[in-house]
Amino acid sequence: MKKIRVCFFVVLMLIITLIHTSCYQYELSGIEKFNENNSSYGISGRMLPSNDFLTLFEYIDGDYRYINDMGKTAKESELLYLTYNKDDYELAKSYAFEHIKCSETNIFTYKEYVFAENITNLADNPESPFEFPYIFNMIGYNDNSQTLIFVGFSIFDPTEKDEQLLTFEDMGAFLKEYFSFYDFDA
Repeated sequence: MKKIRVCFFVVLMLIITLIHTSCYQYELSGIEKFNENNSSYGISGRMLPSNDFLTLFEYIDGDYRYINDMGKTAKESELLYLTYNKDDYELAKSYAFEHIKCSETNIFTYKEYVFAENITNLADNPESPFEFPYIFNMIGYNDNSQTLIFVGFSIFDPTEKDEQLLTFEDMGAFLKEYFSFYDFDA
């Protein structure tokens, strides 16, 4: 009888461990939750052009979402958007692009949004784990809505579907898959 209880307990613990490790997901939302140390792979620390960016320019709307999905593909995705009045938008956009070095090749568009890979500090740090498209940051903007968007993304062990989306042949499909919480159609 004792052996049966021990076996049952071991099997139960194994099941609980498997469920916990295969379904772990952690989320943060709200600008006040943004912290440059949120990401375990450093994408949070490279999102904004400076540590004080959120206080430099007055935004009229904004939000932040971070999702750490440690399931089978081990993904992290985060997006911070800020909408400004016309004058503050121009100042914030200029400041952001003066302080973030963007790739000349990894530039993508979706509807009225333009996105560029943030390559700041990559040339100075050959040991960096950032390898586009598996770990990266992007800055995006929409001049019509006066919105800046900062994106961070990492994925390990991507599925075939992930690999297809990471070709960025369809930027809309990529955004909808990993950043569905933001309405790019608004």
